[in-house]
Formats: sequence, C-alpha cells, structure tokens
Amino acid sequence: MKVNRIDTGKIKGDKLNVYFIGDFHVGSKDCNIDKIKEDIATIKGDKNALAIIMGDTCNCGLRNSVGAGSFDDLITPARQMEDVIEMLMPIKDKIVGVHNGNHSNRVYNETSLIPEKMIAKDLGVPYLGDTCFHHMRFKNQTYILFTAHGSTGSSSVGGSLNSCMKYRGFAQADLYAMGHTHNLSTYAQIVYEIDRKDKTLTQKKKHYLLSGGYLEWKGSYAEQKNYAPLKLGCAMATFNGKEYDIEVKIWTYTKYWL
Repeated sequence: MKVNRIDTGKIKGDKLNVYFIGDFHVGSKDCNIDKIKEDIATIKGDKNALAIIMGDTCNCGLRNSVGAGSFDDLITPARQMEDVIEMLMPIKDKIVGVHNGNHSNRVYNETSLIPEKMIAKDLGVPYLGDTCFHHMRFKNQTYILFTAHGSTGSSSVGGSLNSCMKYRGFAQADLYAMGHTHNLSTYAQIVYEIDRKDKTLTQKKKHYLLSGGYLEWKGSYAEQKNYAPLKLGCAMATFNGKEYDIEVKIWTYTKYWL
C-alpha cells in the first residue's frame, strides 16, 4: 500500500474535480472506445480536473482466461497497451496515478510484466499498485482518499458498495473509490468524530463510489452470465478548497450527471 501526494498547485479557483475512470477493457470486442474517448475529452477540457485511473485498462485475454480468452479480443495485449497510452496521453498532466487490475494480473502471472505499470511509466505518472492512499492538500483543506481496483464476487450494486465500504475497516479516509465491478454508484455515510483540539463531537461524511466501466452488454460475457446491463461511464468528486466539502457525481453514457 502506498501514499500518493497529489499536487493541486495548478488548479485555479476553489473547486477541484477528481475523475475516477477505468475498466476500459481495451481490446475486448465489447469495449466502447468512443465512450472512453468522449470521457477523456471531458477531462481534458476541465481546467479544474485531475484523474485517477482505476485499473483494467487492457482486457488482456490469454489462452487460459475466463470464457473464450484471447479469441474474444480484437487486438493483442501489446497493441492494447499502445492504444491505452495513446488515448490517455492528452491528459497525462492531469493523471495522478494508475492502478493495477485483475486483467493485468493475467499477464503478470504468465510473464511477470504488469501492463498498467508499463502504461504509467510511459505516461510519466505514478503506478499505484492494487491499493493506494492519496494525501491531497487543496487551498485551505486537506483530504485523504483511498482508491483500489478492488475485488468482489458480487455483481449487484449493493454487494459491490459493501465491498468498497469494507476498506474503512483498516483504512481511514474521507473518500473511498473502487473499480472492478463496472457498477457506477455512490453512497455517503454520516460518522461522528471527536475533535482533538476542542474536544467536541463533530459530524462528517464518508463517501464511497464505484467508478464504472466501458463494456457493452449485448452479446457479451455479462449477457452470458446473466449480469444486468450497466451504465457506461465514470465517477467524479468535487472537493472544496475553502471549507471541508465533497460532492460525488457519476457521468453516464447519456451525458447527464446523476
């Protein structure tokens, strides 16, 4: 587990937008490349934006992978990495880190190479591994984020959020973000803390979000496994620099914030 110190010095104004985007699965026949490029363009055009890449950028279908493996992929893992780097290059100055993913682990288990680590190196950004704390000082406020690609056997939104919320058992943060499930959802929890300075009881919100994905449903592995169709897109959290405040939104294929 790492601590990633996020530089917010280039952000103007009192609002900072952090995008949590991943699970592209580039190379899969079900990957919606146009939607990925659309959301990357949104991040590029946002002057107050930073981004965390949540893993599984490449599909990495191998001979022994689940389902048809490499027969389900349109291009090789090497080409997948090249395409991901090309897509992310326009926002490399906004990316504060790249997470590993379970699909990348397929390549690691066979070759010791980690696609996301190689992508991060080419982009010149930190490689975050499986889980990471982020220390973010923005204007007058300090925020702690905890992000992970994640792991869960649940396909439901409730089960996926529950898996994300389990991180609070050993990691204290203001916001928790998890990928992997392709669900796009958010939940806020009220907690009480003792202020160490004036010994008063304070109320805070802890935010949990699932960062979505970009795999279409029809004719896919998800359809075969009886998984429900999901909204395509990513999540975004807005951090206030004047006073402690976090607002989480999700960005869907229909272009509406929910």
